Amino acid sequence: MVNGDGSFSISTAAFSLLIISTSFLPHVSATSVSTNTQVPPLQWINFSNHVQGSAPPALKDASISYDPIHGAIVLFGGESAQGIPQSQTFSLDLETLTWSQPKPANNIFTVPPARSAALSGQDNAASYRNGHIVIGGRATDGSPLNDVWEFDYNNQFWSQVEVSGGPSARWGAAGGNDPRTSFNSAALSNSFYLAGGFASDSTASLSDVWRLDITGTLSANVQSLKGVWTQLHLTNTSLPTIGGSATGVIDQSATQAIVASGGCAKASGSTAACAEGDSFVLTVGSSDNTNTAPGSCPAPRTGATLALNMNTASTSFASQVFLLLGTFNSSQWQDGGGLDKGEVDVLDIGTGSWARILPSPDPSSNGEGVPSPREGAAVFSMTQPISGSIAATDTVVYGGRDANGTYLNELWVLRAYNGSVTSSGQHWSGFGNGKLEGGPNASGQGVNITYLTSCATQVAQGSGTTSGSGSSSSSPTSTGSPSATSGPTPSATFNRFDTSTIHKSLAPVSVALILPA
Repeated sequence: MVNGDGSFSISTAAFSLLIISTSFLPHVSATSVSTNTQVPPLQWINFSNHVQGSAPPALKDASISYDPIHGAIVLFGGESAQGIPQSQTFSLDLETLTWSQPKPANNIFTVPPARSAALSGQDNAASYRNGHIVIGGRATDGSPLNDVWEFDYNNQFWSQVEVSGGPSARWGAAGGNDPRTSFNSAALSNSFYLAGGFASDSTASLSDVWRLDITGTLSANVQSLKGVWTQLHLTNTSLPTIGGSATGVIDQSATQAIVASGGCAKASGSTAACAEGDSFVLTVGSSDNTNTAPGSCPAPRTGATLALNMNTASTSFASQVFLLLGTFNSSQWQDGGGLDKGEVDVLDIGTGSWARILPSPDPSSNGEGVPSPREGAAVFSMTQPISGSIAATDTVVYGGRDANGTYLNELWVLRAYNGSVTSSGQHWSGFGNGKLEGGPNASGQGVNITYLTSCATQVAQGSGTTSGSGSSSSSPTSTGSPSATSGPTPSATFNRFDTSTIHKSLAPVSVALILPA
C-alpha cells in the first residue's frame, strides 16, 4: 500500500541488528468495542462499470501497487478462476480509467515466473530505482518461491534482484515496507520485512522474521539490483506462526510493527471454519521495544486484508489500520450482519482499540452498494483519490474470491474523505444537503457512517448456518444519531504473548507492517 507520490522506503540508516519483541492475545470470544473512535467519513464506491480497456481476469491474491510516473495502478500475478497462478502485468491509467498491459522499453520482455500470494512493496530511491518489489509467492505447481523481482515504473519492465542469504521459499508471508518514509540516502537502499508464510499445504505456517535491503540501479540500460537478507532476532522465545497475509504499511516515527489478525494452522486448512480471531503487534527497530496484543472484536476471518488509514485530517489516523473483507464461519460467529454491509474494522495500534464501522454505500452501484465478503482481494492505500480532485484518500480493492467460491474482477474503492466523525458527532463538514452521491466523482455529500455497538460473538456449538458471510442484526449507532459509547480499557485489550496458545492460530492472516520514519 503506497502513498500518492509512490514513495515506499525507509529514512533511517539500516540497522545492523534488529531486536524484536512480541506480545499476543490468547483466543477469547470478544472484547469491548469502541464507539467513539475518531475516523474519517467512509464510503464504498464501485468503479467496476467505470473502467475500460483490456482488464485483468478475475484474480485472487494478486500483487498491487501505484506507479507515480504514469499515474497508474499496477497489478501482477494472482490466482485465476481455474486455480492457476498468473504472470501477467496490468496497468490502470487513473486519468482515463483504462486498463492495458505495459509495453517495456528496449524490448525487455523478461517477466517473473507465474505466482500468487507474493509479498510486495514499493522501492523508490530517487533516480536510482522507482519500482514495485515482488518477493516469493506460490508457483504454478504449488511450490513456494524465494526469488525477488522489481517492476521498473519508468521503463515498464521486470528485472530480477540478485540476493544473498535469505529465508526459505514461501508464499503468503506478512510484511512489506512503509510508503511514507524516505529511502536511506546514505546507502541508497530500501528495506522490506518478511514474517512467516507457508512452505507447503501440509506443514504449519512459518514463524521467522527477516529484513531485505535492496540497493543498486534499475533503468533501461542498467540493471544492477542487489538484495541482502538479514534475519531478525526475538527477545522472547518465538514468534507466532503467520501466513496467507495481506500487508499494509504505516509511518509511526520511531518503531516498526507487523500487525496480524485471524488465520488458520495450515494452507490446506485455510477456510472460514478454521479462522481464529487472535491479533498481535510485533514491534521492530528499537532498543526499547514495546509490544501489544489487541483483543478480539471482529469476527475471525480468512482472506481478509489490512489497509492503512492514509488520511491526514486528524493526527489520530496515523496509527489506524482498516480490516477489510475476508470471510468467516457464520455457524461459529455472529457479526450482526456487518460484513455483508461492507463493515470496516478500525484498529488503533496505539491504544489497542477496535471500532466496527459501516461506511456509506455507493447509491449508483447495483445491489447493496458495498463489496460482498471475499478472500484474497488485492488492496492498496493511497494519499489521494484515484481520480479527480476530491478531498479524500482512496483504498483500491481488486478481485478476490467470494464465499461461494466465485472469483471476482470487480474494482472497488474505500474512500476516506478529509474530515472526521465520532459516535457522538453529527454530520461531517462536507455532508451538504444530505443527498448521498455515488460513482467516481462522489464528493462525500450525504456520507454518514454507522458505528456497531458490540463485538462479534461466538454462537452456541451446533447452532448457526453455513460458513461464509454473517447474518442477523446488531445494534448500530450512526453519526447522526449518537448513543452511549463503550470505549475499551487498554489494559483489558493488551495481553502478553503466549507461544503455547498460538502456534497454529495465525496462518492466513491480515497483516500490516507499521513502519515509522
